[in-house]
Amino acid sequence: MDDSMQKLIEQYSRDLMRFHGAHGGAPAAPREPGRPDPPDKPEPAVRPDFPPEIPGAPAPAPEIPVRPPAVPEMPDVPAPAPEMPSPPVPTPEIRASEPDRRQNDLGFLQVRTYTAREATPVPDALVLVLQEGQLVRQTLTDEDGLTELIGLDTVGRDLSMTEGTAEPFTTYTVQISAEGYLPVVSRNVPVFGGVTAIQNVGLIPLPEFDADGPDEVVENTEPDL
Repeated sequence: MDDSMQKLIEQYSRDLMRFHGAHGGAPAAPREPGRPDPPDKPEPAVRPDFPPEIPGAPAPAPEIPVRPPAVPEMPDVPAPAPEMPSPPVPTPEIRASEPDRRQNDLGFLQVRTYTAREATPVPDALVLVLQEGQLVRQTLTDEDGLTELIGLDTVGRDLSMTEGTAEPFTTYTVQISAEGYLPVVSRNVPVFGGVTAIQNVGLIPLPEFDADGPDEVVENTEPDL
């Protein structure tokens, strides 16, 4: 090859390099005529590490795996027993009890003895108060023919205020005897709670011819309240 041809090839190569440099690329070097094509260069293997190592740069810190915080184990808590419903409390049956007809209240009785159609009182008359044959009280009349107030057990006074109550009182038997007079028995004498009842008893003098006559019996005598 002569020198002029060699200069033309070199000039062409320089012009081609400038052209590709101005357009962002570098051309492949011109192949001399008669030379075989160079073998293809193998592409460099892609390294797994990225970014590429920079000479002189400090090695990156090893990655420390982040572990989740440990959750403390909770002890097994026994499940609460199911609440059993409370059985219903039976309502007690309320029954109206019969009142104590002897000791539920206190009533008072006063006996007045007289003779000659209430003109003359009879003193020192013996008065016995009985209930069901049992002696409850005994006393004497004074100079006015009156006994003291005799307190006796009876039913409650509220029963006497209740309409329809069969017996709002308690009955007693009163026996009166005085020297020179016929004995008197007054049965079923009612005594009311909280009330003072006065039992008037008229005594009959003994006949001179029959000193041992029978007792005078008065049934269901109503006292003066």
